[in-house]
Amino acid sequence: EQADIKAEADFASGLVDLRFPDKASNVVAKLEEKYGNAAKAEVSRVRIKIMTATGDFKAAREEVNRMAASAGTNSVEIMAMRLTLADQLYSWGKLAESRELYDAFFKTYPGGPPPALQRFYGESAYKFAQMLQRAGDYPNAIQAFRYVLLSKLEPEDLEYQIKIEMCELMIRAAVKSSGEAQKALLDEAFKVATSVQWVGPQSLWF
Repeated sequence: EQADIKAEADFASGLVDLRFPDKASNVVAKLEEKYGNAAKAEVSRVRIKIMTATGDFKAAREEVNRMAASAGTNSVEIMAMRLTLADQLYSWGKLAESRELYDAFFKTYPGGPPPALQRFYGESAYKFAQMLQRAGDYPNAIQAFRYVLLSKLEPEDLEYQIKIEMCELMIRAAVKSSGEAQKALLDEAFKVATSVQWVGPQSLWF
């Protein structure tokens, strides 16, 4: 059921990307009617995306705050809404505001996510890592990859892929560093590489 919900929500999200927010709203309404509470998190994130499609971030923030007052600030749907808002802020070039929301999310679960947030946490951390990497912030991008590894990654091969990407980024960061900082990066890269070498099909990447 959750896979179906996500697929339909992703379709609605894609309609927003194609500049059809009205049609996306119709899909979301039917999704909520069909699945009820089971679709709350996915519905919430798409609604925020619809609201921010025209750059109306004030209304989106007010909606998040309104929902948080009734659902609880750390509920799955509120987390989804906040990070969707963060993604939209990033797409509009508001990197600092976007990072603030992402940082607050990961600081809430410094030791890893609760079971109900495993997939959402891992996907969000990976997205954040890519965002930071594109911005040239390698140290924080590496930390975001560490967050990814705190979630339960399925299938197992995905963990190998994440570790390899993380290792490559560490080496790129080390090239731009020196002294103890460089040594620490290379040491960690070696440990990460060793943990996946000759394990699974991803070992062919070495």
